[in-house]
Amino acid sequence: MKSKTFVSLLAVLLFLAFAGMGHALQMEKGPYLIYPGNNTQMKVLWQLDASSTCTLEWGQDTSYADGSVQTTEYGSDHQHQYVIPNLLPATKYYYRVNMSGTYFTGNFLSAPAETEPNLKFLCYGDTRSYPSDHDAVCEQMIATYTNDPGYQTFAGHVGDWVNDGSLENDWTTEFFDRSQPNALTMMANVPIMGCMGNHEYNGVLYQKYWPYNFAGSRYFSFDYGPVHVVIVDQYVSYTPGSAQYTWLENDLASTAKPWKFLIFHEPAWSAGGHSNSTTAQEVFQPLCLQYAIKVVFAGHNHYYSRCEVDGIHHVTTGGGGAPLYAPSTSYPYVVAATQVHHHCEINIQGDQLDFVARDRNGNIIDSFTTSNTIPPALPWSDGFESGDVDAGGWTPAGRVTVATDAYSGVYSAELNGPASLTKSISTKGFSNIQVKYARKTSGLDAGEFLLVDWYDGSTWHEIEQTQDTSWTYVTHYLPAGANENVMFKLRFTGLNADNKEYCFVDQVEITGGGGEPDTTPPDPDPMTWQTLPYATGSTSILMIATTASDPSGVEYYFDCTAGGGHDSDWQDSPIYEDTGLLPETQYTYRVQARDKSPNQNATAFSSSQSATTPPAGSTEMYVNDIAMGYYKSGPNYIAQATVWIKDTLGADVVGATVYGTWTGDVNGPAQGATGPDGKITLDSPPKKGGGTYIFTVTDVVKSGETYNPALNVETSDSITI
Repeated sequence: MKSKTFVSLLAVLLFLAFAGMGHALQMEKGPYLIYPGNNTQMKVLWQLDASSTCTLEWGQDTSYADGSVQTTEYGSDHQHQYVIPNLLPATKYYYRVNMSGTYFTGNFLSAPAETEPNLKFLCYGDTRSYPSDHDAVCEQMIATYTNDPGYQTFAGHVGDWVNDGSLENDWTTEFFDRSQPNALTMMANVPIMGCMGNHEYNGVLYQKYWPYNFAGSRYFSFDYGPVHVVIVDQYVSYTPGSAQYTWLENDLASTAKPWKFLIFHEPAWSAGGHSNSTTAQEVFQPLCLQYAIKVVFAGHNHYYSRCEVDGIHHVTTGGGGAPLYAPSTSYPYVVAATQVHHHCEINIQGDQLDFVARDRNGNIIDSFTTSNTIPPALPWSDGFESGDVDAGGWTPAGRVTVATDAYSGVYSAELNGPASLTKSISTKGFSNIQVKYARKTSGLDAGEFLLVDWYDGSTWHEIEQTQDTSWTYVTHYLPAGANENVMFKLRFTGLNADNKEYCFVDQVEITGGGGEPDTTPPDPDPMTWQTLPYATGSTSILMIATTASDPSGVEYYFDCTAGGGHDSDWQDSPIYEDTGLLPETQYTYRVQARDKSPNQNATAFSSSQSATTPPAGSTEMYVNDIAMGYYKSGPNYIAQATVWIKDTLGADVVGATVYGTWTGDVNGPAQGATGPDGKITLDSPPKKGGGTYIFTVTDVVKSGETYNPALNVETSDSITI
């Protein structure tokens, strides 16, 4: 009897234990929403603390009559998700999750029609560490979309969701904290679309709880009405040449949406705290200018700030709950900065965007209005007169300050030692790019220069090197690669300079034209010869074109029309030597020039001129130098011309007879044979009291040798006594 009683009691206790276990089933996270990228769908997600099926119901009111589905968990941690299908665009829907008789409710506004021109949405981030502060920010966002239901669309998130994103407990007790009612309501009613921050560490749990439609790694994009939003992963490479950059550029190029936004974690420009990301500046700013991205969102620094760079608004919205930092308005481009928890409201009406940042109490802390076009960046000037190098958007490296030694006005920029000053600016919409500036140097040694160069997106191109010690104002016309270039940069560098060796720059301007194209070729047109083609050996011919001029710069093309010689490529130099030729062969050439404008306007060809290579092993003679001097004999002054003859192999020519004439204040012929050093000194007729003496070589003769006057370095020289 006692045994039966014991068994019955044990059965009752086991029943009660299992019954208690079933009753203890808890909702651990959610329900919360992700927008799948289709305006007829919405993804609902939640997590339980144990295995169980659930029922999801939805509809256009709380009768939930549109659909019902039983869900089972996926993965290994009791997660559930379901994509609600067949939604009508821009329609309010209600849903509830039935967890063993306990209901969790939410509602959402489905995405608008693809052609809808208007949209409102929210953005915030850095929600880590302090759930109650995050809850207060959520309370104000709920108030925003309650007062204006148009804001119940989606919320961007700029990362750092929790303090340690590699720990399950931080996700449970921070972002998904069950004791924070406003945060729970917010995530149940508004899909949150966000990037990974540095506090998500390896990103495994970020991807677990936010399974977006990733294109690769942890980056993706989505369309929502008139906007295209790109979520960037800064914790894999995103520089040019990387998989993410290639995807990003293709993604932006392929969207037809009138408004585009970037969301990433570490800001390009901000107001202190964590340093500005120069990689973000170099990668994102050119893309913003190229694709008319007027607003980008970042976090990382726990405050609100806005920097405006070339018409692009860089918003740091890191006040979603994390411990606050003190921003500084002294940083470049800062137009607003506040140490406060907050969120952002974006209101797009056609081609106008109205922006408001609001603190946790509902007070407006910043606002602006912009359009979805990029204002012209040119003309641009340096901003030195503000007394601050940063005012013009320069990026200094090394010791760069303003100086009161100016070309005009009060201030210039001073580069002390191996310093540099770089300006990045888009020339999109402009051709015929010109850079103008004044410059001088002080204390530079041999081999040290002020180097000025420009960047086309892949290569730096030298404009000039100078050691000028007085102010000089110069204008340079850049080649076609500078036109329509969103990655254009101009740089001044103290090349090889040491400390306390200075370069000064002032009155820097970058201009361009978008009007009538350049249709004028260089001058002269047709091209002419400075030195006709002549043989420099049995297998080579050299020629020199007249130096042509054009505001955009000039390049030359030498065309061999007979004899089977070689054409040049287009080249900057007016000098061309054709090599690898045959001895005793006649070759014919002509030359053409073109400018470096986008149209590449070309001159007509010059006249055709021929030269014949000498036999193999033969050489030609030429005058290498004429050195003038004099001596006095009684009342008379006698000038001397020392003529140096060399051959095309570089050897001094011995025994060549040099013939010449003296003119000027004296007249008469002169001749003589060169000595072992290839030189002969020829005297002028004497003249009392001195005067001007001019000597001209008329011929050089030596048996078995050919004199080629076209090779002469010098044919005539003079002296005044």
